Amino acid sequence: MKELLKALLSSDIGERKQAVEQIINEKPVELKSELLKIVESGPSYAKAIALQAYSKIISKEEVEGLLVFTKNKDWHIRLEALKGVASILGKDSVDYIKPFLLDRSHGVRSEVQGILSKFNIK
Repeated sequence: MKELLKALLSSDIGERKQAVEQIINEKPVELKSELLKIVESGPSYAKAIALQAYSKIISKEEVEGLLVFTKNKDWHIRLEALKGVASILGKDSVDYIKPFLLDRSHGVRSEVQGILSKFNIK
């Protein structure tokens, strides 16, 4: 598990992506707290990808932990949090993500529109 965390913190994007894929496939729930630490205080280049990995190994009951990050100043973090919420809750995520159609970041607004269209919601 330490090797996965080390790879997530690597400056090599390919290494980080491989680590996330491995986390998604293996779902090592014991890494949850370490992933959150990276999101909260790790290097900026690793935060969003660590949040992506975190969102893939948490349960529906833990989605509140992702909602905290929807208020983050970094739009990449907000976006990953919203994508995670949508992935976990499916159509039940609409009330959480719809307000982000008004987000200050075009990237967030665009992604939310895409998520909502997948749920056939405008």
